Amino acid sequence: MKRSSARLIVWVLGAVLALAACTGTRTPPITERSNIPAPTALPGTTETVPVATKVPSPEPDLTPTESVKVAVNGLQVDFYHPWTSETGAEMRALIGEFNVENEWGIEVREFALGSGSEVKRAVDNGLLNRDHASVVAAPPEVLRPWLAQDGVLADLSGFVDDPDHGLTEEDFVPVFWQQDPVNGQRAGVPATGNATVLVYNRTWAEELGFDEPPTDLESMGKQLCAAASENNNDDKADNNGTGGLLLDPSPGGILPWLRSFGLESLAVGGSVDFDQPELAEMFATFRGWVTEGCAWAATNQWGRLSFADRQSMVLGVAVSELDDLDVALAANGSKDEWTVLPYPGEAGGLVVDGVSYGVVNGSEEQELAGWLFVRWLSLKEQSARILQAQHGLPVLTALLGEEVGGAAVQGPRVEVLSWVDGAVTPPATVDWSVAALILQDGFWRAIQLEPPADNYAALLEEMNVSLQALSGSR
Repeated sequence: MKRSSARLIVWVLGAVLALAACTGTRTPPITERSNIPAPTALPGTTETVPVATKVPSPEPDLTPTESVKVAVNGLQVDFYHPWTSETGAEMRALIGEFNVENEWGIEVREFALGSGSEVKRAVDNGLLNRDHASVVAAPPEVLRPWLAQDGVLADLSGFVDDPDHGLTEEDFVPVFWQQDPVNGQRAGVPATGNATVLVYNRTWAEELGFDEPPTDLESMGKQLCAAASENNNDDKADNNGTGGLLLDPSPGGILPWLRSFGLESLAVGGSVDFDQPELAEMFATFRGWVTEGCAWAATNQWGRLSFADRQSMVLGVAVSELDDLDVALAANGSKDEWTVLPYPGEAGGLVVDGVSYGVVNGSEEQELAGWLFVRWLSLKEQSARILQAQHGLPVLTALLGEEVGGAAVQGPRVEVLSWVDGAVTPPATVDWSVAALILQDGFWRAIQLEPPADNYAALLEEMNVSLQALSGSR
C-alpha cells in the first residue's frame, strides 16, 4: 500500500476510535487557529493574503474527507514560487481565494522569490521554515535531485493515486506528466508548460526570393546565409555581422536542434552522455554557420528587438513570449509578417519544459496539507487561469480543446499546440540540472573551435568528465 493512502486510512480509523470513546463530545482540531501567526504583507507589496476561516471540528462517524480536515485544520503552508508580473499576480489572487474558501482550514503564505534560481537557492541553503508545511514551484530538473539525492521532497506517487484526494494521470498532457518521475517516484506535478520555438520573418524571406520556410538543415542554412549577406552588403554599418540566426545558447535553445540532427535524447542508461556523434555534428554545423556569418551571438541586443530590426531572420523564442513579438515589431515601425516554425527535420524538434509543484518533506499532516493545496491548483479552473496569465502551453488535456483553449491559447500558440503530440522532454535524469550547464558551456566553446572533427570529440569527452566530477554520474 502506498504511503499517502495508508496515512488516510490510519487517520480515518484513529479519528473514529477516538470519537467513539467521547460519547457525543466534539474533538478539538489538531491546531487551534489562534496559534497561527497573522499573515504578513506579501513580498514586495503592502497586501496581505486573506486568512482562512476556522473549520469546525467534525462530528463522530467521520468520512475520509472529514478525517483529513481533522488532520490538517489550522496548518500553515509556505509556498515558494518563481513567478512575477501577470503570472505572479494571478497566483497571488488564487492563494487569496484558496485561503478564504478551502474546506480544510489551511492557510497558505506566499513567498514570491522572482526566479527559479532563487527558489533553488532558498531550498539548497536551508532557508525554508521546516516548522510549516512547504510547497515549492521549480523546474523538474531541479525537483528530481531534491527527491532522489537530497531527500528534500516527498514522493507524490501515493498522493496522486489516492482515491479520495488524488489526481488522474489521464488529465495531464503526457509529455508534461513525464517530466517529474525519478527512480520510480514522483517529484512533482506539472504547473506550467513552455517550449522554445523558432520564429521566422516571412516577409523578409520572400524579399530574398524564398517562397517557402526552410524544412531541413540545408534549406535553413541557405536562408540564414542569404539574410546575413544582405545585411553585410547594404549601406548600413550597424547591422554588419547580423541577419541570419541569433544564437540561443540556453539548454532550451540547444536541445531542439539536436532532434534536427537525429538525436532524441542525451540520456543513456539513466544519466546524460555527451559522447554522441549527433552532438558533434551539431557543434560542427553551428561552427560553420558562425564562421560564414550566417549565425551570430548577441552582445547588447535583445532577441525580440533584433528580430524587429531585421538583424535576425530566425530566432528561438519561448512560447510564453510569443505575444510580445508583435509589440516589438509595432514599436519598431515594422510591418513584417512572421510565423512560428518547427525545428528543421522530420522530428519537428519541439522540446517542452516548464515548472512543477513539489511538496517538501515534513510530518504526515504537513505533507498532506501541502498536497491538498497542490491538488487544488492543478484542477481545471485554476490551471486555466494560470495558463491565461503565463501565455505558455497547457499542462491539462482539457485545456487543449476548444472549450477552454479558445480563451486561453490564441495566435501562434495554436499552431504550436499541433506539435505537442510529437514533443519530448529534456533528459529526465537526476544529473540533468548539472548537465544542462555543461551543455551550455560546451556549445559556446564549440562555436569557437577550429576543425578537424577530432576537436569536437575531445570536447565531448571533456564534457563527460566534467559531468562525472560535478554530479557523480557514470
